[in-house]
Amino acid sequence: MDISFEKVIILIVISVLVMTSADSLKAYGAPVTREEAIEISKNSRLVKESLSTAWRFYFPPEANYYNSSMVEMLKTTHPWWTSIPIENGHSVWEVVWDIGTGRGGYVVGVVIDAGTGAIIHEEKGVIYH
Repeated sequence: MDISFEKVIILIVISVLVMTSADSLKAYGAPVTREEAIEISKNSRLVKESLSTAWRFYFPPEANYYNSSMVEMLKTTHPWWTSIPIENGHSVWEVVWDIGTGRGGYVVGVVIDAGTGAIIHEEKGVIYH
């Protein structure tokens, strides 16, 4: 069997391209649903800490979906969004938890990549009394 060096290189390049394409399709195949985004946000460090110390209650989380166009608009109009490392062309879920502390409470925001399900950012926000 006569296999040339060029054929081996071409086979390797094609194999790498096929595997890369398959990984890309898997990552963006099924967007994360609202319910999945809420479940994913429960795994954030701040949400775990907050739920473990919440005084008797918390309010159901609010989940907002922003497509890639909306994300780009938010980056130009709201300074907070410019600090979040969202890849260009990606959509996100913003899940906001309202945690009761007995005398008031605070919010925790978690931003999740809608394509991959990765937690991109988490932040403890407004404290109210």
